Amino acid sequence: MSMARELIAAVMAAERNIDDQIAKLTAYAKQNDEIMREITQALEGSTHQSASNMKQRLSQTQSEITQTVRLLETSKAKLSRVRQI
Repeated sequence: MSMARELIAAVMAAERNIDDQIAKLTAYAKQNDEIMREITQALEGSTHQSASNMKQRLSQTQSEITQTVRLLETSKAKLSRVRQI
């Protein structure tokens, strides 16, 4: 296999890996969202600091998942450009 074909195959494998990771993170984000809803309902009206901390951390986790997915999508787009060269 020529070096160019090897590079294209490696880039395509990386793109597939990114797609897999995005799918896993998306599923995790959905699960985390459901947990946030359940906790918010269960702790509705609670004045405990720990309840507020828990909701805040779950929200932060959700934001970080979203950011990671965006970064992976950007990486995949860049890999696609490399493959097209």
